Amino acid sequence: MIAVALMLAGCLGVSGCSALQRLIPPTFDTETLNATSVKLDMPVVDGNRPFITVNATVGGGPSVPLLVDTGSPGVRIFADKVGASGVVATQTPVDVTFADGTRFAGVEASAPVTFGGLETKGPINVQLITAVSCADGKPDCAGSVGIAKFTQTQAFSGILGIGMQAFDIYSPISQLQGGSPRSFSIAANSSVGSATMTFNTQPPAPQAAFRIPQWTDPQLANGYPAWASNQVQACWAYRGQSTSCVPTAFDTGSPTLFTDGSVPGAPKSTGPVPPGTPLSLSAEAGGPSIWSLTAGSTPGKNTVQVAPLEGGTSVNSGISIFRSRLVTFDLQNGNIFVSQAD
Repeated sequence: MIAVALMLAGCLGVSGCSALQRLIPPTFDTETLNATSVKLDMPVVDGNRPFITVNATVGGGPSVPLLVDTGSPGVRIFADKVGASGVVATQTPVDVTFADGTRFAGVEASAPVTFGGLETKGPINVQLITAVSCADGKPDCAGSVGIAKFTQTQAFSGILGIGMQAFDIYSPISQLQGGSPRSFSIAANSSVGSATMTFNTQPPAPQAAFRIPQWTDPQLANGYPAWASNQVQACWAYRGQSTSCVPTAFDTGSPTLFTDGSVPGAPKSTGPVPPGTPLSLSAEAGGPSIWSLTAGSTPGKNTVQVAPLEGGTSVNSGISIFRSRLVTFDLQNGNIFVSQAD
């Protein structure tokens, strides 16, 4: 199982569970993206693990599915899936490790990227993946099959990381032709096996707004704001206890919800949370629940595990919340809004 939330460290600003607010009218570039929607696919791996993917091309290569990952930044694609148009590879090594222990090794390159009918503004920095393996201590990670079999077992050929952090390789959404959207929303419909990403729409009647801390470097390389989107102060508790706000990644890249032991009421041992255990999310510490699940055995719906998480994150939401809520990422002002899905 791959729980795709990049292990990022050292990025905190000041944050808290915030009051509701609306997106500020734009000074961003992209009125042309208003209400633009991108259809996403939702393949199921091993018969029961759903992922959200989008077809993309890099350097004019073949159209291949990339995992849509709000938990990590940047395009990362197997090198043999990249074309030759506008691609400039470097010797700069890139090695990233994901929450399940899967490691992607390769080099940095620049290349034009298209996905969902959208194009980047010329070449952008990407990772060309040349090796897949497991981190020390996690020999059973998804990368254990190696690069040759990874696409077959995982149903994607890389990652479209749309996390809001600032690295040399960062979100393609902030590098689109015409500029960055002010916001994007994601909602998944598991019953029809698809999802939708929509740009520049007001979240309808949000139940909660969570403030995102500013990234250590407050700007991306192209000047747009950078946010520590894996450190959102959202408020969680097990077993009906009073919620406490802890650093959270709202992450489409994982079919399982992960928490560490700091969440009130968390089981004391690591591993799968016993079926029937309730877990709830609230807009503020001790507040009423705005979303909940009861731990079970269906990935992408109710699987929950207690495990130590890297980079200061205490909860990785996984895909479950996106299947019953509309989650809006405010790129301009640094908020995440959670609303009832249509």
